[in-house]
Parts: sequence; structure tokens; C-alpha cells
Amino acid sequence: MFFLRPRVWADVIIDQAFTLGQPPSAQTETKSPLAASPLQRIAPEIAKTSGAFVDIVSKAWASSAEPPFVRRRREATNAEAEYRKATGSLDRHRLRLEERIEETLKALQIWESDRLHAVKSGTRVLKRFATTSSL
Repeated sequence: MFFLRPRVWADVIIDQAFTLGQPPSAQTETKSPLAASPLQRIAPEIAKTSGAFVDIVSKAWASSAEPPFVRRRREATNAEAEYRKATGSLDRHRLRLEERIEETLKALQIWESDRLHAVKSGTRVLKRFATTSSL
């Protein structure tokens, strides 16, 4: 026994695909947009978006001649190499920053000891000046 299935949006898309290259007079159905059902009105939009998606997926599947686990292992190895490279770069940057901080702290320590020495010698001079002026 032969069962008829209901007309679905994919059938509408297939029918429209076959009539795309024909002139409008050759197209069999000419309905106004108001008379069309909501599904028939959005069918061309669905065909545009799903067609692009199907093209991308089919190209991706056709271009990969290697098994998925090999491709994933290769991608993981490449990601790990990129990670190691970035980590090394950041580590070198961190070491340079630590060296600059250490040099700066040494210079600040020298300046502070010079300042303290100047303050001590200045107070000595003031004390001497005060004792000599009182005489």
C-alpha cells in the first residue's frame, strides 16, 4: 500500500530550487504573498541559511581525508606548542620586569641612605652653628 506524506517545507524548497533558473512564465504556482502560509513565506529564508550551512559542512567533510582522532590530535599538538610559546614569552617578560624592579629598589636604597647621611650631616652643621652663635 502506498502512503502519501504531507508536503513539508523541504519539498517547497526543492520545488523552488528547480524553478530558479526558469523564466517566470514557466513557474507553475504564482500566489500572492498574503495567500501563502507563514511556513511558505519563510521557506526561501530557510533555504538561504540552511544552504550556506550545508555547503560549509559538506566542504569540511570533503576536505578532511584524515580520521577525526588524528585531526584532533594534530590540533591539540599545535595548541600545546602555541601555549608553550606564549608561556615562554610571558616568563621572559616576567623575569625582565623582576630585574628592573630589583635594580630600581637598589637605586632607591642608595638614595635613601644618601638622604639620611645628608640629614645627619645637616643636623650636625646646625648644632655647630647654634653653639657658635650662642658664644
